[in-house]
Amino acid sequence: MSTPQPVRHVGSPELPAADPLPDPVTPTSPMSGGGVPFQPAPYPSLNSNPHSDSDPSTQYPLPQGVVPLHQEHPYLRPPTRMNSLGRLGHYEILAVLGSGGFGKVFQALDEKLQRLVALKVLHNRYDDGSHAVERFMREARAAAAIHHENVVIIHAIEEYPVPFLVMEYIQGQTLNQRMVQRGPMPVGELLHLGVQIARGMAAAHELGIIHRDIKPANILLNYATKPHAKLTDFGLARQLDDARLTGSGIVVGTPMYIAPEQAQGDDCDARGDQFSFGAVLYHMAAGIPPFSGSNTLALLLNVTTGSKRPLAEVRPELPARIVAVIERLLANTPEQRFPTSQALVAELEQILDDWTAGRLDEHSPVPPTAISPMPISAGIPLGNPQRNPFPENVLRANPDGAPRRGGFRWVGWTVAASVLAGLAGIGSQLLFRGEPEDASALGNPNESIASLPNIVPPFLNDPIRPGVEQEPPMAPQLPPVEEVVPKPPLLVHENPPPVGTPEYAKFCQVQREHYQKMRQQIERLPIEQQIQTFVREMLAANPDLPQPIDLKREDVGLVVAIPWERVVNFGPLVLVPQFHQLTLTGYGGPDRCLDFEAIRDLRLTIFETWASHVHSLDVLHTLQANHIDLASLPMDDLSWIRNCSTVRSLTLQLKPAASVTPLYDHPLQKLAFRGPPPDLRLIRGLKLNRFDLWEFRLSDDELDSLRSLEVEDLSIGGNRRIQTLNWVPKEPKLKQLAVNGTSVSDLSPLKGSSIEMLWIIDTNVRDLTPLQFMPNLRELHCKQTKIADFSPLQGTYLELVDADFVFERDAPILQKMPRLKLINYQDANDYLVPKSR
Repeated sequence: MSTPQPVRHVGSPELPAADPLPDPVTPTSPMSGGGVPFQPAPYPSLNSNPHSDSDPSTQYPLPQGVVPLHQEHPYLRPPTRMNSLGRLGHYEILAVLGSGGFGKVFQALDEKLQRLVALKVLHNRYDDGSHAVERFMREARAAAAIHHENVVIIHAIEEYPVPFLVMEYIQGQTLNQRMVQRGPMPVGELLHLGVQIARGMAAAHELGIIHRDIKPANILLNYATKPHAKLTDFGLARQLDDARLTGSGIVVGTPMYIAPEQAQGDDCDARGDQFSFGAVLYHMAAGIPPFSGSNTLALLLNVTTGSKRPLAEVRPELPARIVAVIERLLANTPEQRFPTSQALVAELEQILDDWTAGRLDEHSPVPPTAISPMPISAGIPLGNPQRNPFPENVLRANPDGAPRRGGFRWVGWTVAASVLAGLAGIGSQLLFRGEPEDASALGNPNESIASLPNIVPPFLNDPIRPGVEQEPPMAPQLPPVEEVVPKPPLLVHENPPPVGTPEYAKFCQVQREHYQKMRQQIERLPIEQQIQTFVREMLAANPDLPQPIDLKREDVGLVVAIPWERVVNFGPLVLVPQFHQLTLTGYGGPDRCLDFEAIRDLRLTIFETWASHVHSLDVLHTLQANHIDLASLPMDDLSWIRNCSTVRSLTLQLKPAASVTPLYDHPLQKLAFRGPPPDLRLIRGLKLNRFDLWEFRLSDDELDSLRSLEVEDLSIGGNRRIQTLNWVPKEPKLKQLAVNGTSVSDLSPLKGSSIEMLWIIDTNVRDLTPLQFMPNLRELHCKQTKIADFSPLQGTYLELVDADFVFERDAPILQKMPRLKLINYQDANDYLVPKSR
């Protein structure tokens, strides 16, 4: 479970490119502390509803079967205005931004000051004067004392009806979300953000406040051309002279970014924050954290012994001065780090100035002795997964003979074992920010993060040089496929164990391992032979499977569709080369379920299934898919999504009482709903590129919640109850709108919008005049409408029009549109020649 943050998920542009999508909401920066007070246009003024909170006539009903937010959280009063989820004091709750074991974060409207804020609310189960409340109040006091542009502002603290903080609302994303979406940062962005984070940390240290939990999830980036970083979540902070809330031997912080002295339960000063900041910088530069482990204790041992891969080896093109700063920050002993955080800021600022002026060296040489000790857990190699520049005869690291980095104080595995035992003694006292309830997180601190390798490749005598084309090695001459592929007669099971059982999972594992060995034998053959091998093995293992197998070879890879109810052994799917998309057709039923253990560890881009009953949803993260379509599967638990770090597009069917909180914890780009309509108020705080809501029986009033949804592509159609476009978001981010199959007739609400592509197919539209007031419109799709007059199009900048034209009537109009390139997907010049139609 991720730490709740006052942030909505928005993509951050790469530096130094200009931001094509400026902040569409905030007229003045919420960080400025001054200027004109924020006036959120979508929300009515205070005078629009004169009734009191207790007046039941002002409480807007939710759709049938949906549990109101104020019932789930008793401290919330019922909503008193449309587009509200409830009330907390004079704050209208607009959206759920995040949730954790410690509390929730809401987006809210401060009705007194008419500005958007973030409310961090302590779970009411902690509202008992306990240590959690004291820690919560400490965060407020610590953060409120810091007045700096790189620290989130605390506007107020309230204690009734439940303790909560009123915080500055940042429209953007966390640093962690930025890195998950885009990987390692360019040098310019790394330095730009690194300097800001260091400044915020130094501002806290000047007041004697130690953060003790600096990590990417606690760093917010606003939505701007050059993202502005802000440090937040001072829940573990304490004054240098205040040890009342830190017991002896208790480890606090996040294991992947914790300082060695902090991991051992020792007192930690500002230099402990420096170490955490160094781990964050390493993550920003390499795309992965510096330390990992198969479990928490293994990870902490790697931290305390400095077992990490040198950054200069992971990213050799990084300037040497940047590498030197990060290595100094990650020194094992505090004395080896910077004497003060201000000294660190000064060093980073000088490096940024030199980089801007072009005076920084281009790369960091890798010392020939920079071999790190073997970490506790094995894992996949780091670096570019598309190319392995190292030969196959790699060397295994010798933990006894390999030189140690960081000057740590223990020698040999005997002492290391004693360290591990000491960590085990305090393991039950580990305190994790924002995830005390997630047992899976405690067992795997590296969720969605590649662990360090247990092999160290030798250095190449002739490394690949930029700009020089390298000759690929000669491929070995392999015998025909029949001579290298082992036959699996003993692995074909006519009656596998029942799905959903450990025996079935073991059965799938045996099949998978067998065909993985077979794939290793054929992966260097021509792709045609690999496909033939897959088809042959799939049919041999599944005699009832219809022939031929539905397999298409596209530019992006192979697309396979299989009726899963006719499959006994899914193992041969491992043999599919360049796997792009898998569709499992067939719906099944309560007595015929699909167990996703059958597809564990497949590597593909798109996964779809029609199945309505499944087992093992948690397996989906092993596919590393970009898009998952479960449109036929009603679900009320979306927690499995949190593990799917690669998923950017989802198609779901939700049960009425389903919680959508996990969607806020995931950097989605596209979201589509099928089946029963969801409560749209619960998703309007999501940051998406595309939202698709097709064939739902929703009225215009029920769609009103979409007005605050920030998307680039909105598709709402297949619903004749929709008659107006008053619900369409006014955000300049909206570029594509589709309302096909609706009763919409008036396009006037779209005047002044930034829409570039418009679909109004099969609607009641007659008048195109409003399009003259849409200067960005470039594509219009309007077939099956009642449009008879296309003359308003002469005043537009359209480049493509798809419509039911009458040539004799409309050709003169189309000829007066010089920007027009395509007419009904035909070259405009060709279309306007009568004989070519």
